[in-house]
Amino acid sequence: MTFRAAPSARIVALTVDDGPTREWTPQVLAILRRHGARATFFRVGERALAAPDLVVQTAEADHEQDAGYSFVTVSELRAASA
Repeated sequence: MTFRAAPSARIVALTVDDGPTREWTPQVLAILRRHGARATFFRVGERALAAPDLVVQTAEADHEQDAGYSFVTVSELRAASA
């Protein structure tokens, strides 16, 4: 997605990555709600399946959603390419 705004516009793009998690997602949602802000949540599918209620909460709060199924670390990628 690409959004364009005048250079004078005061815009910040917030992303929340690698969740949802029971520890952090509710806290982030509360902060965003308190400030009337929106964010893009980049979910890990395995984690989303473990916490579908948090996925629903982010969607119902009108945040953007994106997802991949699994989370792979750089170490895992290095080991796989060796």
